Amino acid sequence: MPFLDLPSVGLRMYYEMGSPAIDPSKPTLLLLHAGVCTASFFSSQLKDPRLNDGFNLVALESRFHGRSESELRETFVAKDNSVDCLAAVDALQLTSYSIMAEGHWGVHTACWMAIERPSQVKALVLASPCPPSESPELQLAMVEDWLPWGSANKDGNGDDTGTIPDGAMKVVSDYFFGKLGREPERRAAFLESMQAHYGTGQPSIFLKIVVSWFLREPIPPALCASLTVPIMILQGGEDINTSPLAAAEAWQASFTSAQDGADLRIINGAPHLLSYTDANITNRYVLGFLSKYVK
Repeated sequence: MPFLDLPSVGLRMYYEMGSPAIDPSKPTLLLLHAGVCTASFFSSQLKDPRLNDGFNLVALESRFHGRSESELRETFVAKDNSVDCLAAVDALQLTSYSIMAEGHWGVHTACWMAIERPSQVKALVLASPCPPSESPELQLAMVEDWLPWGSANKDGNGDDTGTIPDGAMKVVSDYFFGKLGREPERRAAFLESMQAHYGTGQPSIFLKIVVSWFLREPIPPALCASLTVPIMILQGGEDINTSPLAAAEAWQASFTSAQDGADLRIINGAPHLLSYTDANITNRYVLGFLSKYVK
């Protein structure tokens, strides 16, 4: 399995590519997964010949999300992840790239990278962007209700296996995929991965880190307004709770300096996690957008 040794940030990062090596004649597209997902989340992008023909595809896996290796820490937010990803960019010797990012975790990370390296990032595709910050009601529910529920078998409590209870996992499933039961196989694979990485045998600190993401502060408006790259936002028409249209519109309004204005596209009938659940149409949008701006 491919890893990048990143001693400057104390991380051995797992990553996946669409081809065996970087082709210097092609532009590069970095893929940044959603929270509690892994680099394999982008398997449908990495295997898509349309994207592979035009781009070097590189999916980076965040620490505490799967196979990337690092010491435990008390906190880890998207801005921290952007530092890790920029270290990976340097290790791969990439000086020019676009970013496709999913969900709160990927979108915030991508924006921080573009803010830090405006000369390197050529375009942003932001799929299923959660609100810049969550409502106080959701924040309170995650801290007071879901965290104790999810941790019921950790730290000597319950059966002490670390396993996240089924009810708490259903909340996660409904949050990411909605309550209509779409994509049962992908839903099951996602929950199995989350249980393996955050549940059975895993310490409670991982769930505390996950909950901390819901307490995030928005990126300062002046920094969002400083981004001048082309930006496309993709939102699922059935995603009414996690990444509702209002959230996508808030992000669009914040990118006041984006080239040609930030482009918002709605995929009718799609839930959250578009890159995973509705990969074919998502990939077509991505290819059309990047083909216009990235050569």
